[in-house]
Order: sequence, then C-alpha cells, then structure tokens
Amino acid sequence: MNQGGFRMFKIVSFFFLLIPVLCAAGEVKKWVDKEGVVHFGDTPPVATDYELTSIRPLTGGKGLSTKQVKLAKELERRVQKEQKSKFRAEKVTAKRYRAQQKIEAAYRKRKLVKGLSEQQIKRLLGEPDSVDQKESKKGLRQIWHYESVRAGEPQVVTLENGFYRSHRNKKIEK
Repeated sequence: MNQGGFRMFKIVSFFFLLIPVLCAAGEVKKWVDKEGVVHFGDTPPVATDYELTSIRPLTGGKGLSTKQVKLAKELERRVQKEQKSKFRAEKVTAKRYRAQQKIEAAYRKRKLVKGLSEQQIKRLLGEPDSVDQKESKKGLRQIWHYESVRAGEPQVVTLENGFYRSHRNKKIEK
C-alpha cells in the first residue's frame, strides 16, 4: 500500500474508532434556570430548581446516525475509487514498461519492431534514399525507401506519426 492509500486507511480507521466514543458520551440533559435561560449538559446544577427534559440522542440509541452512516459509506467509496484508479495506473505503467523493454531488445538485435522512432530506425538503417509522405485518417504516413546495400537488401519502411508501423523487402526487378 502506498503513502496515499495508507493515509486514507488511517483516516477511515480513526473515524470508525471515534464513533463508539461519541455514542458512549452519555445522555444530554436540558434545563431552564430561574431566569429562563436554557442549559444543556449531562448533569444539571445541584443547588437550583429546574425542570429536567431528556433529549433523544442523534443515534436514536441504536447505533450510528444516518449522517454517520452516509459519511462512512462515502469515505469507503472514495477509498475504493482511489484504489481502482491506482490499480489501473499501475497496469498501464507495467504495459508501457513491457512494450519499451520489447522495443529496446529488438533494437539491440538490430530488428525493426512497432514503436521504434524515426531516429532509432535511422540509426539502424541509415538515412532513407527517398521518402513519400501522405496524410491519412490516422495522421502522417511516411514511406521510406532504402535502395542501397547498407540496409541489406532494398526495403520499404512505413511510419505513422513518426513511429515504425511495418516494412517489407523490395522486389528487385531483373
């Protein structure tokens, strides 16, 4: 559990530990003194005349109040939402990391794989002999032609938005 999740866990735990303390606080009493001033407390003053009225606790004497339950559910929902969001982010990060590892391994083996950038392809094959460009629904598509022997046999490399998409060996006409 990371720092944020642990912090939220501590807050929720504290809230649930606080509830019984609040419920056990006792009964609140209300009294009116001789001047007509209303007072609240758990025990009325001893030396005065008063009329004692019990006030019903917020919980109805049966546990948590509706407001406390709603707050607890909201806190739980937020914690779950944060955990799901964190899980999704970690999953995406892991997927990106694996893809990057695959690209780097292929690059070391001098292979072309999806995800290589223009610069990486140029380092592997050199500058193309000619380039065709056209705009497509997916963005800019470039077709690089390698006629020379430095790339092995003649090849055509296709890039979309600056990243490798596919390649094929060019047929040599005789």
